[in-house]
Amino acid sequence: MATKGWVHAWQSVPMRIFLFLFGIFFLSACSPRDGAHEAYYENGQIQTRANYKDGKEDGLYESYYENGQLRVKISFKGGQRDGLAEWYYENGQVRSRQNFREGKRDGLWEFFEADGRLLWSRNSYVDEGLIDP
Repeated sequence: MATKGWVHAWQSVPMRIFLFLFGIFFLSACSPRDGAHEAYYENGQIQTRANYKDGKEDGLYESYYENGQLRVKISFKGGQRDGLAEWYYENGQVRSRQNFREGKRDGLWEFFEADGRLLWSRNSYVDEGLIDP
């Protein structure tokens, strides 16, 4: 008799919906990320925006402060930083800016004060021999 009740529960519409949604969640958690992904703060503001290809970050990654102001913007290619990366103060001013190539710093690296004044800069090149630690 107990078995009949159990079988009946599995055949109910709410249980089928639950199993369907659980299956989708399970498959999406096991498969590599692909495409655009976004996360949000509890207040509804965007927290992060990223693109993935074959489970690796690929394209523009953006992170935001809880007030909606841009925090960081980084270009990725095949899971590695590649291109311009910029970090921002909460007031919107650029905090630092640097270029990457295949995951390594490459070129000018700048740091700024919160009011926008240049604090310091240095060069680091991958192929030309000058590498800053």
